[in-house]
Amino acid sequence: MDLQQQIQQLLANQGSVSSPLLQPRMQVAQVDGETGARNLPMGPDSSCLAMDRTYKSGLLVWFIQTDQTGNKVTVADYDMTPHVHEEPPDFNKLKSLLESMASKMDQQSAAMEDLTKRMNTMEEAFK
Repeated sequence: MDLQQQIQQLLANQGSVSSPLLQPRMQVAQVDGETGARNLPMGPDSSCLAMDRTYKSGLLVWFIQTDQTGNKVTVADYDMTPHVHEEPPDFNKLKSLLESMASKMDQQSAAMEDLTKRMNTMEEAFK
């Protein structure tokens, strides 16, 4: 492929996200503790999450915001934990649980009716 064909191919792929030459390199900002977070160079009206390289007991991130003049207005640290994905509900288990609860309620209702009848019988006996 000659140079002109390469240029034409690059121009054809200009709007495509599949072209690795046109994709920006991304990485997570990293700081050394609160001092590093406070000294992180940032422009006006900016916000950033930065990983703390000095924190050894897990993951710590700093949320940093600047105002219109570029002064830091928020420098807050957050512990970061992996998200635990919940399993979708098992509707068969839920149906079984509801049926079990309904059965127990029916049994209790029957027991209450029996108790009420006994109490009425005892009241009649004492009259």
